[in-house]
Amino acid sequence: MSALLGVCVLIYLSIATITFREDKERLVYDLNKNMVLNLASEIETQFKSYSDKLTLFALLHEKSEDVNATVQDLLKTDNNIAYVSLAFSSTPDKTYRAYFNDEFLETYGIQKDFFEKDLASLRPIPYGIIQQTGQEIWNATIPDGPALIGFGRSVIQEAKDGSVMQRWAVVSYIRIDKLLKMMADVRSNEVFLTNSKGELLAHPKNSELLKYKDSIKWPLIEKALASPTKLSIGSFKTEASEVFGGFSKTFNDKMIVLSQMPRRLAFEVVDTLLIRSLVVSLFVLTLAFLCSLIFSKTLTQPLEVLMAGMNKVSEGDLTTNIKVSTRDEISVLADSFNTMIRDLKNSRNQIEEVNRDLEK
Repeated sequence: MSALLGVCVLIYLSIATITFREDKERLVYDLNKNMVLNLASEIETQFKSYSDKLTLFALLHEKSEDVNATVQDLLKTDNNIAYVSLAFSSTPDKTYRAYFNDEFLETYGIQKDFFEKDLASLRPIPYGIIQQTGQEIWNATIPDGPALIGFGRSVIQEAKDGSVMQRWAVVSYIRIDKLLKMMADVRSNEVFLTNSKGELLAHPKNSELLKYKDSIKWPLIEKALASPTKLSIGSFKTEASEVFGGFSKTFNDKMIVLSQMPRRLAFEVVDTLLIRSLVVSLFVLTLAFLCSLIFSKTLTQPLEVLMAGMNKVSEGDLTTNIKVSTRDEISVLADSFNTMIRDLKNSRNQIEEVNRDLEK
């Protein structure tokens, strides 16, 4: 019985292991998919809004002071925009008009020349790419500085006849505090954001942002850059371990949202559950074995008494009286055997009496 129970427990644990792992794998896939899709959708919405505001900033800069004040107020409604500058595409290094987020400057204790001097020297603005492709996004986080994303676009101002009257280069720096908080809140997954070149734009670890070009060689980012699809979820092997991951390209494929989780971490809960199940199973098997020993003892002891009595009877001892303390079939058998012994004894006594009479 104990062996049969052990086999059943092993079969259960095998089926449970396969089922739990399959369910966990599907759950991790769904988690990665929902995470990258939701984050990609939110980022696309935000950057489309930034793009529209930069376009208004460029096209309305020469209007009346009331219009300029309206544009300034529009930029102030979005606390994520830390800085915007406007320059001629022909001479992008010379800022024509600039907007500063005073609250941002006060929060981080930086001066207005931080954007045009310190930041621009350490993270040069890619004016050539902006003019060539129309827009560009780059890492703008520097040591001892706030976490920022650089976003620049080219704005064409047309005359009434449709000819190009002026081409502007608009550069902005976007705060990613809210985005970083969202990434840090997801403890089970490592979530991060790159541009179309694979360079890190946002990551929960600030040290990784400072080494933003190293991320190009990360396996998941390499897979995203090589993939022609906008969305992919799966598992892949790295140099250290196997990883569940996924990515979603957003904002005209200018940015990529990625999420990954080590396979070991994903199955940690499942392994813990299986270990606990194994401990409980061993406890149940031990208890079943002890119960079987006790049960077998209560079963075999009356049988041994019965067999010992039968041996005495077979040797001719008809004074034997079998006593068992059970109330089952063995007790009925012992009573029947005692009755049989009494009958045999009575029969033998009668035969002996007849023999004595015959002898007389």
